[in-house]
Amino acid sequence: VPRYPAAVTHPLIGILQFVVDESGAVQTPSMLDSIDASYDQLVVAAAKKWTFQPAILDGKPVKFIKRLTINVMPQN
Repeated sequence: VPRYPAAVTHPLIGILQFVVDESGAVQTPSMLDSIDASYDQLVVAAAKKWTFQPAILDGKPVKFIKRLTINVMPQN
């Protein structure tokens, strides 16, 4: 997840949703709960480069929907 590009004074929380295809590639990432429009774009762009283990059903890889909570916390 990219570094938040500004000072953080209180916790920020968003939810990223995407599909992991049969090869483990990320498809259609989008923010279900926005943190900030410009930061959301950075998170979505980064997610497009991620890879995962695909889900397995009856011994075969299948697509699945994944949701990640993105937490941006203030620095102490």
